[in-house]
Amino acid sequence: MSINDIQNYKRLREIKTQYGISPGEMTKIDRKILEKLDIQSDCLDKRLCGLEIEDEFFLIILAISNVEQITKLHQNQIVNHEKYTVPDYLLAVDLPDYLNEGDVPKAQRMFVEVKKCKENAKEFVFTINAYQKLRNYGLLYSLPLFFAVKLDIESYKEWFFISGKTLEKLGKKEVRKINNREQECFVLAINELGKTDTSCLWLKNNITFIKLGTIIEKSYDTDREGVFMNDKDYGALVSYTIRYDHKICSMDLTNKETVVEAVAFSTMIDFLSQGAKKVSQEGMKTQVTYVADANYLTPYYRLILDTYLELRRVFRPEIKEADNSIEYYVHSFSEFDYNLILYAKKAYNDLVNAGVIHPVQMMPDYNARTAEGDSPDYPK
Repeated sequence: MSINDIQNYKRLREIKTQYGISPGEMTKIDRKILEKLDIQSDCLDKRLCGLEIEDEFFLIILAISNVEQITKLHQNQIVNHEKYTVPDYLLAVDLPDYLNEGDVPKAQRMFVEVKKCKENAKEFVFTINAYQKLRNYGLLYSLPLFFAVKLDIESYKEWFFISGKTLEKLGKKEVRKINNREQECFVLAINELGKTDTSCLWLKNNITFIKLGTIIEKSYDTDREGVFMNDKDYGALVSYTIRYDHKICSMDLTNKETVVEAVAFSTMIDFLSQGAKKVSQEGMKTQVTYVADANYLTPYYRLILDTYLELRRVFRPEIKEADNSIEYYVHSFSEFDYNLILYAKKAYNDLVNAGVIHPVQMMPDYNARTAEGDSPDYPK
């Protein structure tokens, strides 16, 4: 079964979701497709997973980045299959200000291949043959190759964005069993992925620090009515406060005119709540306090994306299951969704401007680069 078969089935599934075909009819269609492809359902699910991870990366791009253009390259390759492989995306991003010269902004163009590591694997493994065919395709069009790599380690499911040259230079050459046969591979450990990650440079994915000693307070009142959140023990959630080193940022959560901003702000703080928890009560009022007992960090994309998804859950409770799929986020992303993303970013920026959380630009280790002029994968 070819990649074209998988992609065609995925597009059909998106159409079924979009037009609300009944589960019974969907089952009949799926059965006929499985018979035609001569494949088991669980095997098809595994093959689809690789395509869905592309959609997740696409959603991250929509949420956080400085993308000028992104085009999905449907891999309908006709000739020279042994020499070339078409990557997943053609991506153009705005260059950082310090790399721009003159008055006209420039964009960095690149091909992107999206991959997911095996469950609980602490390394990225990619066959040398597959890499070379992708690299040949990039050289054919004089564009660099990048890999968007997702780790899948229990609760740690983060993304890295690395140059193809990083994989070529730093990846150890080892023989691994891939697709039921021994193949020579590049193997790149998780620490190398972290050191050479370029998501901050190209996708504006800062790392956010919650510093040791940061205090987060949630105030509840059983004598008041909450706008959007109530606790069965504590009552209505009425305010959030986050403070660090005499700097403070807070929000009243009882104002119905600012309910969207309030939900975004409170959700963002929920994701940032780390450390020891203390509960104190006085009459009708309860205060829940978190004190960061270490320096905690989280990727910017995760804060924005999770806040957006929570906002969508709160303000669109009527959403059908079919409209809560990855297909919706990729193919039906509306003005409503973009506005929720903006509210999430505003909540984040308010906390940054108040000085209570700290974005840090984690630049890749350029000591790992190839010789000067050898590759366009890094800015000169």
